[in-house]
Amino acid sequence: MSGYIMDLRRIVGHRTLIQCAGSVICVNEKGELLLGRRTDNHRWGYAGGSVEIDEAVEDCAKRELFEEMGLVAEELEFFCVNSGPEVHYVYPNGDEVSNFEIVYLCRKYHGEIRRQEEEMEELRFVPPEAIRMEEISPPIRPVFRRYLERFGRKSPKHAEFLRLAALLNGAMDVQPLLFGSLGLEKRLGADLKADDIDILVPEALLSGAGWARLAALMQGAGYALYDEHEHAFLREGVSAAFAAIESLTPFAGVDVKAIPFLEEGGARYRLLTLEDYLKVYIASSKDGYRKDVKNKKDEEKIALIKRAMA
Repeated sequence: MSGYIMDLRRIVGHRTLIQCAGSVICVNEKGELLLGRRTDNHRWGYAGGSVEIDEAVEDCAKRELFEEMGLVAEELEFFCVNSGPEVHYVYPNGDEVSNFEIVYLCRKYHGEIRRQEEEMEELRFVPPEAIRMEEISPPIRPVFRRYLERFGRKSPKHAEFLRLAALLNGAMDVQPLLFGSLGLEKRLGADLKADDIDILVPEALLSGAGWARLAALMQGAGYALYDEHEHAFLREGVSAAFAAIESLTPFAGVDVKAIPFLEEGGARYRLLTLEDYLKVYIASSKDGYRKDVKNKKDEEKIALIKRAMA
């Protein structure tokens, strides 16, 4: 904790502070990220900390890298700003912050890796594909999701969803919701071995003229309709099925209007928050069919979501 923040804490106690931070992700020649397991919440993260009075944010990031991991940054590359409700955080000691974090990448550095014992339990280089979002410190998970979107490998099914989403955007002015295990994979940054592409769209597209347009679009994208009742299509062994986004409210109490939007790969789509995914899988675990057929998988996903939210 910076001296400035410590001084403020003596005045305001645990009350919420706006915390401006400079952070840096070190990337080695193999593309691996230098991560440290934090001593306060035992989750993984990169080097970073609060900016001191009149300190340039780049200097803060460099200072934190040296203090926490022993490395000297030779060049910094701006990566992103991490802010908003998702990065509001309460530390284990009760201190509450609204984070505003400027994050850099560092590919050129020197020095000997060593941990700051009061901040880090251990340090290690981790390949992007080995990162598990539930093991990352909660307020910086959006940064890792953004990094994996930009530099990580997309699964073939996710890439196919983006193709379909872009078609729906352009041809029908629809921003679909990526649902099911594939959507949860995206939200967690984990490989859940999703079987299908589950897509939620406005109910009007599942009957009458709307359904005719959607079916024609899917056929033009190379899909064949194989189950009209389930609105399911097949292409090269990959199933893409549609359902009504409005059903989320009566089924699981999800506020459809509040579901966030994402933009990726030229497509705009919606993705449930972890809180909404938890509602969905709890509701699914009580459903008669799923309780008999998929209850174990639902329970595993509920446990996974709860760990990620902890």
